[in-house]
This record gives sequence, structure tokens and C-alpha cells, in this order.
Amino acid sequence: MRNLYMFEDFRAEEFFKEKDLLCVECGELLDHNDNSRVLGTVVYAVIVNDRTDYNGKPSNNRFEKLKIKVFDKELNIPKNSYIELVKPTVPVKKSRHKKYFSEVIFFKSGHEPHF
Repeated sequence: MRNLYMFEDFRAEEFFKEKDLLCVECGELLDHNDNSRVLGTVVYAVIVNDRTDYNGKPSNNRFEKLKIKVFDKELNIPKNSYIELVKPTVPVKKSRHKKYFSEVIFFKSGHEPHF
């Protein structure tokens, strides 16, 4: 993703505020250690519109793919449905040289996307 440095103390709700997300796939989120255990739902989405002002820079994240994990919820979101993230959190990972942002979005338990 481009221009994430502007959101270094990453405020996911602000980052996604001016973006339209489209669901391209939805399925079970399985435990990596026990594939029979369902942890929730995984939603694959794409940013189809980005109206974010990146400090006047001609840039956007249009067509970037997202893997969204919704824990403790079994959702059935139809393909090609627009979704809105509700109270998303994004883990920020640090490498030896710099911070980088994971593209995996985690929803707080008890919240789910609107569609």
C-alpha cells in the first residue's frame, strides 16, 4: 500500500474513511493448527475508489487487495457487495530497518462490516 507513512500511528478508521471496498470472496477463517476449527470469517476485498487526500500528492490505493479477518462471526457476504469496516484494527509490524503495515485487517470481537 502507498502513503501509509502518513498514518504512522495507524488510525484504521481514518485510513478507510474515504475508500470504497468491494467484497470479492468470503469464506471460513480456519485455525492454522486445527483446520476443523472455525475462528470466524475471512473476507477478501479490493479498494475500488480512494478519495483520500494524501497531502496533495497524486497517489491512491485503488485496486489494492485486502484480507479481512472477522473473528467470532460467521458472515456470508455476497461477491461484489460494497462493505464498510467497523472498528477495524491493523497490526503494525516492525522490521530491523523500518516499520511496515500488515494488509491484514482484524475486527474487534463483536463487530462486523456493514454491507
